[in-house]
Amino acid sequence: MNRIKGNYIIKESDSFLICDSSTAISLTLKSAIGKEDIFYIKNIGSADVTITASLPDLIEGNATKVLAQYESCLLLDLDVNVWIVI
Repeated sequence: MNRIKGNYIIKESDSFLICDSSTAISLTLKSAIGKEDIFYIKNIGSADVTITASLPDLIEGNATKVLAQYESCLLLDLDVNVWIVI
């Protein structure tokens, strides 16, 4: 588990990320290559967490996904340039 309190670039070795901040956090995903990496991200902070795909990747057709307080998501590197929420 990795507790995040500021902007962060997600590494391949990460798996569980707990975001805890009173100010907005930006997370950047590694490039999607279809390796089937999975990342669980939970926001327990009071500010939004914006997850950004590395260009030209998309998260279910979008460049970003926003998590409000207490929201979470499980992201899968499904294919080249493709992240999905599972």
